Amino acid sequence: MNALLNLSFIIVVPFITGINSYITFILLFVVVIKGWLSVGGFIAFSPIIFLFMIVLFLVEFIVDKNPWVDVIWEIFHIPIRPAISVLIFYLAYPHKIFAFKFIVYFIAMIITLTSLFTKLSIRSSINLSPHCFKNWIFSILEILFVMINVSLLCISPVISLLITAISIVLSIFIIKYRGKNIFIMINNLRRLFAAETIIKIQHRDTDT
Repeated sequence: MNALLNLSFIIVVPFITGINSYITFILLFVVVIKGWLSVGGFIAFSPIIFLFMIVLFLVEFIVDKNPWVDVIWEIFHIPIRPAISVLIFYLAYPHKIFAFKFIVYFIAMIITLTSLFTKLSIRSSINLSPHCFKNWIFSILEILFVMINVSLLCISPVISLLITAISIVLSIFIIKYRGKNIFIMINNLRRLFAAETIIKIQHRDTDT
């Protein structure tokens, strides 16, 4: 990869990985196999893992339509999405020196967490609203955003880089002003589980 494509790849890929890790990995695998993007390490990657990513993508596409399951799923993925981002760069730069890899891994995790918490902030705001059908719209928009950016990486890395740079700036404001909704959703989830536990105890006491 040339310098410009390298820079775009290092910034764009972690951001879209934080939004939807599985479709990002799937699309990168496809464009590399097709020869549309030169990232050699992906060619040798196991097709079994590729199929596993497809299954996880389909599972995520289903579960993120339920507000409560969606929150649990995304919290569970806080360590997973940065790990997938690091895996992508491990495969993309197999022969780089350790210092380069360390810097890239660190940048990738920070950017991935930024987009992940942006997604969590928006999702929490949507889930707190009475119009749950918005989840479907946002889910499709996420996939389209990832597809567009992967396509632009192959066609015009500069445009993809600019879109991501603007998105990162917007993410900071979204996290600042909407991030509190994450804690509201988590607190509501705790109350829901606590209420269910109390009901189960009451039923058990009644039966005895």
